[in-house]
Amino acid sequence: MKKTFYSISILLIILISSCEKFLDNDPPVQDIVSQKVFNNEESANAAVVGLYSRMTARNNDAMNGFLSIFTGLAGDEIWNTSTNASYDAFKNNAILDNNTVINSNLWTPLYNYIYHANTIIEHLNKSNAITAETKNRLLGEMYFIRAILNFYLVNLFGDIPLILTADYELNRYAQKSNQEEVYKQITNDLLIAKDLLLEPYTNTERIRPNKHAAKALLARIYLYTKKYELAITEATDIIQSGTYQLEINLSNTFLPTSKEAILQLYPTNTAYNTAEGFAFIPTNATARPALSFYRRVTNGFEPGDMRKVSWIDTRILSGISYSYPSKYKVRANTIKSEYNTVIRLAEMYLIRAESNLNLGNTKDAIRDLNIIRSRAGISALDENIPKDDCFTTMMNERQNEFFAEWGHRWLDLKRWNMIDQEIPKTKTGWESSDSLFPIPYDEFVYNPYL
Repeated sequence: MKKTFYSISILLIILISSCEKFLDNDPPVQDIVSQKVFNNEESANAAVVGLYSRMTARNNDAMNGFLSIFTGLAGDEIWNTSTNASYDAFKNNAILDNNTVINSNLWTPLYNYIYHANTIIEHLNKSNAITAETKNRLLGEMYFIRAILNFYLVNLFGDIPLILTADYELNRYAQKSNQEEVYKQITNDLLIAKDLLLEPYTNTERIRPNKHAAKALLARIYLYTKKYELAITEATDIIQSGTYQLEINLSNTFLPTSKEAILQLYPTNTAYNTAEGFAFIPTNATARPALSFYRRVTNGFEPGDMRKVSWIDTRILSGISYSYPSKYKVRANTIKSEYNTVIRLAEMYLIRAESNLNLGNTKDAIRDLNIIRSRAGISALDENIPKDDCFTTMMNERQNEFFAEWGHRWLDLKRWNMIDQEIPKTKTGWESSDSLFPIPYDEFVYNPYL
């Protein structure tokens, strides 16, 4: 069934895909054909799957490797071991508004995906050919997708245009919305998704969002917006649902069968599994890794931490040691043995721990931190440690759990107001303005309201 829908969706992408620029002057192609697409459930479902297919089709794209790789370069996680035109600007925090990677791999794809989701939402609401059950599920998925796309846009760029329609005339002159407005819209979208989606996944895999995925992202949003009690409620619902378990064998965490995965994306590119595996794993048994950890990362683990053992590999070449991420083990293979893991259970424990710390519930936070530490094979924290020490440990646990994974480290340093303090410890030339990526210059040309 999965392969059938992905095959159909590839055909539909050319019908429903958006313009190259979300502010383009010409009407999108899909305006002509979308009525037919939503005249039956199979093609409507394929249009939704088509969006997921687009999101993982291109290497180092916005939702397929970019966040793990380029925020790691911009932050204090990884560096490129050879000169590379795409990587150097991020490693040196010298990203200009004409940077082609920002434009073609991040900004434009994210808004194209939002346009795709908006198109589906609008036409699903108009369609009378789809059952209420299917319509609710597909709408819930698209509200979730729009929410997560806006989450990354607002965290990477700051104030952004909030695009809520497929009307290209309105979008052409969209103005920026402040971050508070964007977070309000993200929250509203997730509350709608949570209400529309069911707990069961659409099949045995977890490659499309369900109600738990909406709750998980809501927990993250509530943490980021300092609504700690709400964050605890959503995270607890997932932890206690019985649907998910921490993988004791860390090597199983990013497999399609992972019990820890709340949401994964199926990799549609035929040349490799995940973009992270393709980028981080060396090309052959004797090759130097293209990307290597700063020593700060590998020195941040306590002795015996199995995350360092299982998720980091090291090569010594010409007397130089290169450590690199190995959460994903497969570099290039047509057989899909690893999926892009977007959200997983460990984050829910750490969201609940951090929220409890901010509410003064230190012992509750320690219990959750100890669950994560136990899985990693390191000793439990004393339940009487001071709150400040516990907060430091919590930050270290997030660093050691989510290194080189979906930009967690970059976003954490920003929301903790610690980025100006931490990045200069690793590299020189940092300026506070580097914490936001520049909106592409072309967008200002297309839209004077920006």
